[in-house]
Amino acid sequence: MEALAVCFLHSYVNPAHERAVADLVRREFPGLYLSVSSDVLPEFREFERLSTTVMNAYVGPVMTRYLGLFEERVAALGVGARPLILQSNGGVATVDQVRQRPVATMASGPSAGVTGAAYLASRAGHPRIITFDMGGTSTDVDVVEPGVPLTASMKTYHGYPVKLAMLDVDSIGAGGGSLAWIDPGGFLRVGPESAGADPGPAAYGRGGESPTVTDANLILGRLDADYFLGGAMRLDRDRAAQAIERGIARPLKLSVTDAALGVVKVVDAHMASAIRLRTLERGRGPRDFTLLAFGGAGPMRACAVAGLLGIPRVLVPPSPGVLCALGLLVTDVRTEVSRTVLLRTDRTTTAELGAIFTDLESRAAEWVRRGGLSAEQVVLTRSIEMRYARQNHELAVEVGRRPTPSDLARRFHRAHRRAFGYASPDEPTELVTFGVAVTLPVVRPAITVTPEPGDPVRGTRPVYFEATKGFVDTPVLERDRLGPSDSLAGPAIVEQIDCTTVIAPGQTAVVDDHGNLVIDVVRE
Repeated sequence: MEALAVCFLHSYVNPAHERAVADLVRREFPGLYLSVSSDVLPEFREFERLSTTVMNAYVGPVMTRYLGLFEERVAALGVGARPLILQSNGGVATVDQVRQRPVATMASGPSAGVTGAAYLASRAGHPRIITFDMGGTSTDVDVVEPGVPLTASMKTYHGYPVKLAMLDVDSIGAGGGSLAWIDPGGFLRVGPESAGADPGPAAYGRGGESPTVTDANLILGRLDADYFLGGAMRLDRDRAAQAIERGIARPLKLSVTDAALGVVKVVDAHMASAIRLRTLERGRGPRDFTLLAFGGAGPMRACAVAGLLGIPRVLVPPSPGVLCALGLLVTDVRTEVSRTVLLRTDRTTTAELGAIFTDLESRAAEWVRRGGLSAEQVVLTRSIEMRYARQNHELAVEVGRRPTPSDLARRFHRAHRRAFGYASPDEPTELVTFGVAVTLPVVRPAITVTPEPGDPVRGTRPVYFEATKGFVDTPVLERDRLGPSDSLAGPAIVEQIDCTTVIAPGQTAVVDDHGNLVIDVVRE
């Protein structure tokens, strides 16, 4: 046995028994990884707390070994900076802090890209964005408004809830390596299975035989067989065509070109549908946002997806394939501490509120102290999850430094109206879970983009667009040679080492002062 999870029914009120068990286990089994619910998540709803605590125990031993090795290798490299680990909430924490609660990193991968996207978009004057991170196996989507990514208090992994603050990223099973297939009813499907990187799409020539989105893009001329990854890898168009012919075109009695077009149209519709649901269910219209495309495949499909949604513009950052790395550099140190205390708002005093937040802020101060962080620079933000009496779900409300019960009720009514379109001011409200967010802002790096000298036009190649119902000789431009104020009109293909951007006929693009490619979208 490597780990033990300890969760008692009402430990969020009184953790004494849990801590007694933890002390006993530490004495008897000193090498055991211990996950205690009153440390991991001192909140009510026992199943969610139990699940989160067990998941923390599940990943704890693996993460502990990995973090130890990571620290050793960083030290061996002579890196003077202290390593920090990304968390699901879009912030980073010290290695020791993550060892204690590794479950907080379970959704950390996509959060770096969202943080980087929010930073670049705000600098460029686009505070309301939908992030569109398309890679080889999936596409990750989040909403940023205004300049702040939306967050969630819980996500489910393989049926098990993890109740911690995290960026509200949705993953769609569609990427460049997603497999195209025919279902038993004779309908074309794409994903969620993927060819991955090995063997990868048929065009990689590594043994993959099933058709993928990448194979379809190659057939349609969106990708250059000789310039994939900046020329570091050559794609095999014949293998891609054979895979699409065998898996899609022949069963559906289509030409290879029409089959490839069908593949990309299906994946575009799938992603557009997911984004539409993601925004409309929160009372937001896609037309009010900019679609920020990144990842290795995002810029290739972004304009088509935006056209389906009526999104007016697409923003492609200078280095879309490594935006997650930038996100790590602009991510603040952050954590959240919380505690459930069930109170009727109108029966609570200001003094009681102050005492609860004082306790939480002392826990926050201990987190800062253990991490060796600068207490003088830390920013604390208070919030309370509230609900109407007899409701079963809560809504987080940010509060000031001196909240009063009447002020909290007013804030909740306003937040409820914003989130759900109505409020019931005559109904009593309840205070459920109190929280304090701890943020240590980091210094953002200066980012400059200097174009390389020379003509950006590298040549032309035939590219298929639905609007033209056929292949069109399309200019191919090198992204590294495009500078601020440069403009271009579609159809056009913009290539760089980490991605390809497709601009359809009738669309126009301009490079802004920050090196972003801003594309005005029209429907294909």
